[in-house]
Amino acid sequence: MQDYTQLEVWQKAHELTLALYELTRALPVEETYELSAQIRRGAAAVPSAIAQACGWDSPEQTTYYLQVAAGAVAETQYRVLLARDLSYIDEDAFRAADSRLGEVQRLLTRFIGRVAENTATESRDSAERRGSDEPDYDD
Repeated sequence: MQDYTQLEVWQKAHELTLALYELTRALPVEETYELSAQIRRGAAAVPSAIAQACGWDSPEQTTYYLQVAAGAVAETQYRVLLARDLSYIDEDAFRAADSRLGEVQRLLTRFIGRVAENTATESRDSAERRGSDEPDYDD
């Protein structure tokens, strides 16, 4: 298990969540329980899933929760786009949010790749250790 608060991807995801909470304050009151709440839930799901991923010793579970986080980013990107297209937020606010979302998505993609790479290396090392412990029956 690792301290998720030390991960750049979690820190950026947390900052994103705070920024999107602020952004949703500009949405109309009638969207409080709809689009605003959906953007907030989606944004908060990202650092939450990263934290959950760090709580597992299993690379498969870690990867699963990181992929959940990546899915939450994509979902939130759409909802921010929708807010712009409904003229609830202006183009500058959209670009700022979309840029942050893209950055978190890129960091997640790299992190998922590192977990997969480490898993492959550990599997290969484990197989090599098993192979060296086996007796040589060819003699």
